[in-house]
Parts: sequence; C-alpha cells; structure tokens
Amino acid sequence: MGVLRLGSLTVFLSDTLVSAFTTGAAVHVATSQIRHVFGLLLPRHDGPLKIVLTYRDFFPMIMKSNMAAVVMSFITMFVLVCNNDYLKPCLAKSCRFPVPIELICVVIGTVASYGAEMDRTYNLSTVGYLPTGLPGPRLPPLWLMGEVDFMIQCLVIAIVSYSTSISLAKLFARKAGYQIFPNQELLATIADLKKAWRVSKLDAFVWVMTFLSVTLIDIDYGLAIGVASSLFTLIWRNQRAYACVLGHIPNSGIYVDIRRFYLAKEEEDIKILHYGAGIHFGNREAFKLQVYKLTQLEPEKWEKEIEKKKKQKGKMVTEGDSCSESKAAPEEVVIRRLPFRHLILDLTGVSFIDASGISTLVHLITEYQNIGVQTYFTGVKEPQLKMFRRMEFFGIVPLAHFFPTVSDAVLHCTKATADFHV
Repeated sequence: MGVLRLGSLTVFLSDTLVSAFTTGAAVHVATSQIRHVFGLLLPRHDGPLKIVLTYRDFFPMIMKSNMAAVVMSFITMFVLVCNNDYLKPCLAKSCRFPVPIELICVVIGTVASYGAEMDRTYNLSTVGYLPTGLPGPRLPPLWLMGEVDFMIQCLVIAIVSYSTSISLAKLFARKAGYQIFPNQELLATIADLKKAWRVSKLDAFVWVMTFLSVTLIDIDYGLAIGVASSLFTLIWRNQRAYACVLGHIPNSGIYVDIRRFYLAKEEEDIKILHYGAGIHFGNREAFKLQVYKLTQLEPEKWEKEIEKKKKQKGKMVTEGDSCSESKAAPEEVVIRRLPFRHLILDLTGVSFIDASGISTLVHLITEYQNIGVQTYFTGVKEPQLKMFRRMEFFGIVPLAHFFPTVSDAVLHCTKATADFHV
C-alpha cells in the first residue's frame, strides 16, 4: 500500500465516517463474542449480512445457553468494568503502573477451569493445548500470488485493516490533551450522530450510511459505502456552492453579501457576483444557473424578448427614454432597459478551474456581450491565470478586464459608464 501510495485514501476518512466506522466495527467485535459469552454452538457466517444472520441464529437458541459460561462471562465483564471505572482511577494516584486486570482474569480463569475441570463438568469449551515457543520460519505459499481472487481479497483486507487502524488513530488523536479511556470513547462515538445531525444533515447522512453498512452488510462493504457517501456529500456541496451579490458599505471600500448586511448597497449599473467554489465539469451548469439567478438577467430570454418587441409595429423606445414620463405614446414600443451594463465576477473563493469551467465562462461572457453587458474578473489566482492563458481565454476577455480587487474593478466600470454618458 505504501508503494502504491494508497495512504492518500485517508483524506476521504472524515471524522463523521471514522465515528460511524468504528462504532460499526465495535458491533462486529461484540457479535463475534456472542457464541462464547452464552456458550452456544452457532454456525459461522461470512460475507454480507453476517451480523443479521448471526443474531437470527442466536435468539431462537438463547434459552439453551450454558449458564456456567454466562455466569463466568458476566463476572469477568463486571470485574473489568469496575476496574476501569473505579479501581484504576483510585490506584493511578498512588501506583505508577496500571493493574494488569485482564491478565489477572486470564490466570484466575485458567486455574479455575483446570482445577474444576469445567470442560467436563459444565461442558465449557476451552482453548486447549498451546504449543510453546515460536514456530520455525518458512516461506509463504507463493503459488497463491497467481490467483487473481486471492490478490483482490488481500488488497481488500489490507485497505480495511489500514483504514481501521487509521480510524482508531484519528479517533484518539482528536481526544489528545486529556486522558484517554478507549471503551468510553468508543461508546461516546454514538453521540456523534446527534452532534452531526445538529450541525449538518449531510454529515448525519454519512454517519448513518456508514454505520448501517458496516453493521448490516460487512466491514469492507461498509467502508466502501462510507467513502462513497463522503464523496457524494462533496459533490452535493459543490453543486450548491455559496454564491451571492456583493454591495459596498457606504464610505468604505468593503464589499459584502447584500443579503447578510442591510447597509450594503449595490453599485449603479454594476452587478457584482461572488462565487465560493471551484468551477469544473461537475458544477458548470450549476454555476451558470447561479449567475442567471443572481443577476436576474438571462441573455437568451432577454434576446427573445427584444425579438418579440421588434415584431410589433411602432417606434422602438428604451424604457426611461419615452417622450412621455408616465406613459409611452401609442406608436411607441417600449423596450425594458438593461438592469446593468457591467458584470463583475469575484473569483477570490474559486480554488481551481478546469477546461470545462473555462468553456462555461466563455459561453456566459459571449452571451452577456451580445446584449451589451461587459464582464470583468477580480481575485483570480495565478494557477487560474495560467489556465486562462493555455485556453487562449484572453482572446475573448482582454487582460485589462482583470483586477486584483473588487474596488479596482468598480472604479474602472464607474469611469467607463461616465465616459459612455459623455
């Protein structure tokens, strides 16, 4: 995985995904111990829905549980919980090392099982004989390297194992700065769903999808579905990027969203739009529709309206230029005046633009130029300028229409408007 640089996959493991994934994995761990806790011989299941199938077999057989196994299991769990919640915090003040309660439980259980012959008396299953020492080194079965299915399974296991380790590392890393109680933290991840639902419904969607997929289907499928859900939310958010009309605060050079700041006023004959995401093949149509919606001027519809007016008989008069201030003369056909003649696109929030995004910009600029609206750009970063040069964008929009700030572009448009009226 290191050679293939698959470590970069962790960028798609969001905190919400990690929380749901670890919670679902905990359900798998707990379910795998059901047969031992209740002393039941349950059939093993592999693949999707193995958790569901395991509990389907478990509940009808619960009355046949081995009571000796149940008593030993719950006594052990009670001791472990009491140690972690009560004994360990008290001993931590006077003892420098933690009490190895898990090892103590294993030793006591082994001695009790051996002395009372619980495998014969109470029909308890035991681990049995354990060979001493380390096994001798030997080569793995290299002939399996040629099996495609085997290699695919190895890759899946590697990704799932790595993702599990990274998920736990991220989970505990977020808690850095205070003492960690792993069991408590794993249980607390369920509370992340409530927090995610309150903050973002999309994050809650990722949590639910990942948890249900890991729990009901399987860990590898759940991880894939979780990553796919995260990617879906990225695409969804990109399709609905933040965009707004900017207006200036009086007596300042600050331009802000006019929907959020009531003091902000739009510039006369100028429309300023801010877009806060990349412009690419995935959201170019959404970007174009946002521009039409915010400007309230769709060039194609405007041209159709003009063509319709031209077919009417009478003198063509622009709105506001009619010979009568209150009502146009009967022989006059009043044409609605353009709401603005300068469109400024603030791209300070645009991180990247691909070829499809530039083609969309070219289409928009051409449309607005055809009805008499000039387009300007502000806050374009150097990588985007390089992309514009490669796509010969400056043959359509001159470099003189690019400005570092919105204020500079507004000054230019204001001067151009004044020169036009002169």
